[in-house]
Amino acid sequence: MSGLLSYQFVEFYKTLSHPIRLGILDVLFESAKSVNELGRQLNKCQSNVSQHLQVLRKNNLASSNKSGKRRIYRLDDENKALIIYLGKYKI
Repeated sequence: MSGLLSYQFVEFYKTLSHPIRLGILDVLFESAKSVNELGRQLNKCQSNVSQHLQVLRKNNLASSNKSGKRRIYRLDDENKALIIYLGKYKI
């Protein structure tokens, strides 16, 4: 395995290793949400959720778009399939 590929795997699994990020992915799996909605649902402050969303977006596990003054976060179908795969095979 090349060094770059190894680094990408490490970064990917580091991204998934935090319980708050896993919670965010779990909520977004069901439907798109704003950072405030995610914070309320996860019982976390908005700034903490925002920091974790930034990591998820940086690693292409979540995406966002603007809706008025709010930014809505979501998972695309490819990431939903990946989460199902990882859960099914407990990878």
